[in-house]
Amino acid sequence: MGKKSFIYALVTMTLHTAFTGCHIIGEPEDLPAYIHVEDVDVYYTRPAETGVSTPNTPDVWISINDDPLSVYHMPRTFPFLPRDRDRVKISARAGIRVNGISATRSDYTFYTTWDTLVPIEYFDTITISPRVTYQNTVDISWNADFETASNAAYFIPAPGSNIELERTEWSDADRSQRQFNGLYYGRGHGEPGELMYLLLGSNNFRQNTFVGTAVFLEMEYDATQEFQVNIRYTDPEGVFNETPVMVLNPTRGYNEKARWNKIYIEFTEKLMDPVLNIDRYGISVRAVAPEDSPAEFNFDNVKIVTR
Repeated sequence: MGKKSFIYALVTMTLHTAFTGCHIIGEPEDLPAYIHVEDVDVYYTRPAETGVSTPNTPDVWISINDDPLSVYHMPRTFPFLPRDRDRVKISARAGIRVNGISATRSDYTFYTTWDTLVPIEYFDTITISPRVTYQNTVDISWNADFETASNAAYFIPAPGSNIELERTEWSDADRSQRQFNGLYYGRGHGEPGELMYLLLGSNNFRQNTFVGTAVFLEMEYDATQEFQVNIRYTDPEGVFNETPVMVLNPTRGYNEKARWNKIYIEFTEKLMDPVLNIDRYGISVRAVAPEDSPAEFNFDNVKIVTR
């Protein structure tokens, strides 16, 4: 092939590729739109029944037209390919870290799903502000929010415990930053080496009626020393035992400003364990202050959540 023929063929091929390539790239189904979400707002429509608390929902689970898209850490802007430009349904669920572990990300089964229908154009960025609440079927079987003066509903010291919780009023500054926390929390102070062993209020045991449904302990805490969360239980013959669920790390040093954390601890596996054969159960928290330092253990909005 001569030089002129080669150049002609090369130019023809380039032009053909350019025009056909533009057609492929320009197909509408290949053009994205974008969604932006700052956070998921958890609000409380039945506070007298469910209690309130400061949520810890760092993730959002997104579906488009009821098809799961992905899970995103917020705030986030992410693309998707909308097939129907007239009315696109966007659904969002609040995501938690089960037992506070990053690798166990899950949508929280007790919160509602938020939906919206919006028109979408190519390259649009749609900002959504999801709001969720507890589902109507949720049952709060025990709630320690420290808003009443009676200790019967809250953690009480077990025999041998040197530390008990004192009902303490939030400061105005703290209350302005923690709108869901009411007026009071439970404050525990221990001298070096002292034991904290606190039981679900009045050592009440709940009947284990959970079959195939999720059970969570929601808890807000601030601690200068690690502590252990346990299930105390009896089997059908009335034999008592206690089994650990997890150990929580301190949130701060003793001389540092309070640093509260919210955690969702799953009890389902323990309560359904056929080896444990749990008939009735309760909750305890246990820790020992360091030998060379005092310790603080603060709690609020501790509740057992199921259906």
